[in-house]
Amino acid sequence: MADVTFEITSYSYLLYTQGDHYLVWDGNLLKVRAAISCQGSEYTTTILVLADDSYLPADQFDEASRQVFMFARPVQFPWFIDMLRNEKPIYCRAANYPPAMMGYCYLTTTYEPIGELERLLSK
Repeated sequence: MADVTFEITSYSYLLYTQGDHYLVWDGNLLKVRAAISCQGSEYTTTILVLADDSYLPADQFDEASRQVFMFARPVQFPWFIDMLRNEKPIYCRAANYPPAMMGYCYLTTTYEPIGELERLLSK
């Protein structure tokens, strides 16, 4: 079993037009609409945003290459971008579990006081 949590320190993203970018993943054709690359000091996370009518693979953590792969729908793209733009620190947690070594992956923040932004804006 592989399990890792790491801080994301930078990100970038690409936007594709409809029908412009395809990827074969585990023998399935994926229709990629956007890709978000999140960098940590030792690990990277790639979030592939797939068209609503595209196959949606399970998230995967490749321990050997230190890469996390997450898959999302277009409706979720703004959620990721909002978090990456407005929160700090952000962590990625990824794990693989036997027998199929299927993974689960997520981005998370730490606990912060409620109304933190409003307090900062009122100063």
